[in-house]
Amino acid sequence: MVTALRDARFEQRLLELGPASDRVWLAAMGTGLVFTLITAYPFAHTPSGSFWAYAGLLWRASSKS
Repeated sequence: MVTALRDARFEQRLLELGPASDRVWLAAMGTGLVFTLITAYPFAHTPSGSFWAYAGLLWRASSKS
C-alpha cells in the first residue's frame, strides 16, 4: 500500500522546497495578512473595507501552502 508520504511525487515535491519557496510563501501570507489588517480599522464598515477583507481572504486562500 502506497501512502502519501511514500509516494514518489510527494517526495519529489519535498526536494523542491527550500529557502526560495519559503520566502515566496512568507511574502504571500504577509500580503494577505496586511490586506486583512487594513480592514480592521478604520475601514471595517465601509465598502472599501469590505473589498480589502475579501481581497485578503482570497489572496491567502489562493496562496499555495
